[in-house]
Amino acid sequence: MESINFEQVDIFVSCPIYLEILLEKEIQDILPGHAIVHARGGVSLSQVTPRQIFLLLLGLRTASRLFINLFNFRFGNESEFYQKGVELPWEEVLLPKDTFKFSTLLAYKAKDNVKNSHFYSLLAKDTLVDRLSKVLGKRPDVAKQLPDYPLYLHIDQANPQLMTAQFMLDICGFPLSNRGYRLPGHEATLRENVAAGVALFAQLQEKKTPVVDLTCGTGTLLIESMWVAKNIAPSIVKLDGYLNRGKNPWAFIFQRWFSENKKMKSQFDELANMFYQDSMKKLGQKPDQKFIGIDNNSDYLNLAKQTIERALVKNWIQIEYGDCLQMPAVFSGEGTVLSNLPYGERMEDDHLEDFYYQFGENLKKNFKGTSAFLLSSRADLRKKISLRTSARIPLMNGDLECRLYRYDLF
Repeated sequence: MESINFEQVDIFVSCPIYLEILLEKEIQDILPGHAIVHARGGVSLSQVTPRQIFLLLLGLRTASRLFINLFNFRFGNESEFYQKGVELPWEEVLLPKDTFKFSTLLAYKAKDNVKNSHFYSLLAKDTLVDRLSKVLGKRPDVAKQLPDYPLYLHIDQANPQLMTAQFMLDICGFPLSNRGYRLPGHEATLRENVAAGVALFAQLQEKKTPVVDLTCGTGTLLIESMWVAKNIAPSIVKLDGYLNRGKNPWAFIFQRWFSENKKMKSQFDELANMFYQDSMKKLGQKPDQKFIGIDNNSDYLNLAKQTIERALVKNWIQIEYGDCLQMPAVFSGEGTVLSNLPYGERMEDDHLEDFYYQFGENLKKNFKGTSAFLLSSRADLRKKISLRTSARIPLMNGDLECRLYRYDLF
């Protein structure tokens, strides 16, 4: 087995299903001309340098995680998997003092032959532990929470007789979609990278007109929209913690391939400062575009104000108490209306049909001249909005299949 050259690696960047087209466009903008291999739920790139990894890590909005491909082999059964796995040079990746955890992902084609993914996680763990015990005389420990080395095993069916094992290192730790602005213990209904996807599909990066979220909740969609419109780095909160507060929000900071390489650390710190200073300069400018959030739940609005402050955008986003079913236009002329419509978490179904109908009627009455982008997981309720859609875009918000509906209100 060849040694790993961390100066140039193959990587996989994951994202929610249906956001692949946006992720590919982001990567093309960051790494022009770099070849991209399409996959469901992400993209693969070959021969990526550490500097390019850092650019992606700090700049991607729709990505979930970034993995470095470590090893791969083909196997026919569990015994052969162990025999080949124990020969992998894991000592080049981690040391006995480090902690790790394996998670196994099964490709659709492999599910007929692999019934228990957890079994292969345990088998992969055994190969790593036995290898380090043999070569270094000690074994590392497993950490179920926040391991130094989050390792992933992806199993696919290569042909009728053989399967492929791909070992990957997650360098993020916490998902990239966890921006860092949500309050501890607060679980919002909308994933941050999905919210960024909504803003990108709405092409807010190309517009200077006002943006209003009529059901803003705790502010996720507004924050991501403002960041997209003003090209604020999605890593800005993590960068603030890293540069100014002594925090280490990424797993790779403690991983050997990075921590033992002064050149890489210098490269990353240079880019981190560049992204941070550029974004803070933009945030410090006088607001030239309106971003308005409306909700009729005072508790949510209080959370939104705190979240917006943690996202460093309190001077850019205005929060108001109001009823989205009767709200008059909060700006005149062109603009963009956004909303993550309720699907039962805040009201019972018997009220939802009337809500969707009244929401559509208020758009027709008070928001002429705008484009509305409404996210909903309830196709049955969407039909209650008596407007013609100009686009229907599938999205996955966690395990919830949704559609982003566009209405041009002219």
